[in-house]
Amino acid sequence: MTNCRALFIPRDVDEEILLLLLLGQSSTLNEAVLDWQPEYEAQRERSHQSAYNILALISIYLSRKQAFHLISDVSLDLLSFN
Repeated sequence: MTNCRALFIPRDVDEEILLLLLLGQSSTLNEAVLDWQPEYEAQRERSHQSAYNILALISIYLSRKQAFHLISDVSLDLLSFN
């Protein structure tokens, strides 16, 4: 059995939403297509669109929570592969 202290358990809906959005961000960054060759253009475009979508969702959520300083941090992380 694994150690339960290593698990993050959200205390409320807000933490759960943020956790899911940050997992989406991580997944988007890990699956980003960075190859600039013409045959990867469609995959690269989908990758950029995914990054944009997750950035928009995180920005909307954080702005509702008035966490504007976090929006800039997340923006820099997500757009760094562009």
